Amino acid sequence: MSFDAPLLRIRAAVRILKGEFQMKQYQKPEVFYENFVLAEHIALCANKLGYNDIAVCTVTDGREVDDGIITGAFTEANNNCEVKMNFYCYTNSTLSSMLFIPDQSVESISFSIAGCEIRLLMPFRPEVTRGFQPFLCAPGEAPLTVSLLPVQALPEVRGRELLRNYAFAVFRTEDGFFRVFHDRREGDRPYAVGHLEQDGRETIEYLEADRGFFSETANCFSHIALEALLLQRDAMILHASFVSTRYGGLLFSGVSGIGKSTQADLWQRYEGAELLNGDRTVLRRMDGVWTAFGSPYAGSSNCFVNESRPVRAIVLLSQGSACSLRRLSPAAAFRGLYAGMTVNLWDDRYVARVCDLLAALDVPVYALTCTPDRAAVDCLKAELEHETA
Repeated sequence: MSFDAPLLRIRAAVRILKGEFQMKQYQKPEVFYENFVLAEHIALCANKLGYNDIAVCTVTDGREVDDGIITGAFTEANNNCEVKMNFYCYTNSTLSSMLFIPDQSVESISFSIAGCEIRLLMPFRPEVTRGFQPFLCAPGEAPLTVSLLPVQALPEVRGRELLRNYAFAVFRTEDGFFRVFHDRREGDRPYAVGHLEQDGRETIEYLEADRGFFSETANCFSHIALEALLLQRDAMILHASFVSTRYGGLLFSGVSGIGKSTQADLWQRYEGAELLNGDRTVLRRMDGVWTAFGSPYAGSSNCFVNESRPVRAIVLLSQGSACSLRRLSPAAAFRGLYAGMTVNLWDDRYVARVCDLLAALDVPVYALTCTPDRAAVDCLKAELEHETA
């Protein structure tokens, strides 16, 4: 978002009273900044100010006037946060329910998924559920940041509704895509609004009375656009089981119930393979090598492993009375893999990026018609050994 007006009035006001910063009743700003592009120089207050996190904020301009009010407290994202006190600031955020937003105590918790740090910033520390425990990590220098903010009233989202399912509705607005989460137990009552920026930041505002929806990490991530955050690091989520073998990483993909878990189990039984994920595998190119990663989403396998392997092959499954295997052309591989990808069809840029990444995928993709027995393992194994020879 940018503003072309030649003159913008902005004021970030802090009143010092008895050693504490107090909210000053809002008055028309008296501070003038000429040729000031708001979107490039001022933080979205709820995302940046007062978090006391070294990777989130720093005050780059603070000017004091005689009455003790600090004006022009502008922030930018870098690794040198010096905010140690409560600030109030003007915000151009469409998610902001107030013109001034106070500082509050914020917990920071980080997870490493497909080599990407996902950092949650919220007013309390959620319970880390089983699937996310292996993915806990120390904070790094370049996180994808998700701010979960309690509010008294949700912001109004005006735009075209593109999708509605049992959990949320997606709207397209002038400021991008918004997800409005609703409680189907209460007639689809809205309780949270999420918005993802293109710079690795997502903001989710939720009604303070509905804190229970965010009490655990699994609940938190069910509101996070994880697939879109990961795509900003060129990582894609594929509906596939993932095993580590002596040939390398093998991924079995296909429609639900086709036998992905069965083929993974057969490779464990007959080839000593190690299951690294049973449902949602993340693909990412690392140092020129396509790599598969385990994820906190493992389906019925409950196999939550934070490990990765170079991809040896991806196998698209179908069922039959006898086993047969053929390597797919790039076009056929693209069609089969796209069908198994997590894709936000409402977002043209998202779709285009997934297509670009799939077009660059240079690992063997096979179509395996298989039976649920050792014959399927032997069929694929023979091809892998033939290509290795």
